[in-house]
Amino acid sequence: MLIIITVFIIALFFYKRAIHEFRINQVDDLEKAIAQQHERIPCVISDFPTPHGLWSDAVIKNRQVLSTSTLEDGPMLQTYITTGGSNMSDADAASYAEQTGLTLWSVHNIYPTFKAHTNLGFLYSMSTAAYAGPRGLHKTTAALTILIPTDGEQIVSIMHEEAEPYLPENWNGRQLRDFTIEDTPLLGHIDYMDIVARPGTALVLPAHWTYCIAPKESDGADAGTGPLFYTIVEIHHPISAFVNRVLTVRGLK
Repeated sequence: MLIIITVFIIALFFYKRAIHEFRINQVDDLEKAIAQQHERIPCVISDFPTPHGLWSDAVIKNRQVLSTSTLEDGPMLQTYITTGGSNMSDADAASYAEQTGLTLWSVHNIYPTFKAHTNLGFLYSMSTAAYAGPRGLHKTTAALTILIPTDGEQIVSIMHEEAEPYLPENWNGRQLRDFTIEDTPLLGHIDYMDIVARPGTALVLPAHWTYCIAPKESDGADAGTGPLFYTIVEIHHPISAFVNRVLTVRGLK
């Protein structure tokens, strides 16, 4: 028992390690991004095989039953598609991933690439969720969180743990761009980076980074970016899976 506890504490120590600097890698495929995961640095994949035919505005319009369905945790999908809609729940997003085939797509297109880079693949698990509309601030718990845009240009704002003390109370689920000096007097101390994500690219985040997703603000040149559709794939080791479950039960994720 003592050995098990010691191993758990060591694993937890390494899980809590994070890089507190704004540095981002850019590669041209998923395999290279996974090979760099030990650096604990966010990574943009410039050439990613996006599953366009599974999760997009056009697909949903051709599946009326899906777009007007109401799941247990939320309103109709059409409500989420509206860019001003509320955050889609994780449970609904997981259900949509199953219904659209994205879960199976991830099993065949992402998990094998990850397992090829570790000898402990049997210890890891993967979850897939299909979201529509904006997503407020969330903190990553998985060893790897992969954001895959499938329709619409998106602004992904990311920040590391050192920004958390400057966030207002109850920041989870809120948009960073909506904060004012009334929410947090030290608003100017919140360091973050905006990344433009679009279909054909992907963003890989290590654990302990906070992010939110919003539509790209339209202007005269490229107005009407359309509704947002994206998939989030999380790859967990036992420690991160445990932390994720605890936060979910406590309503903090």
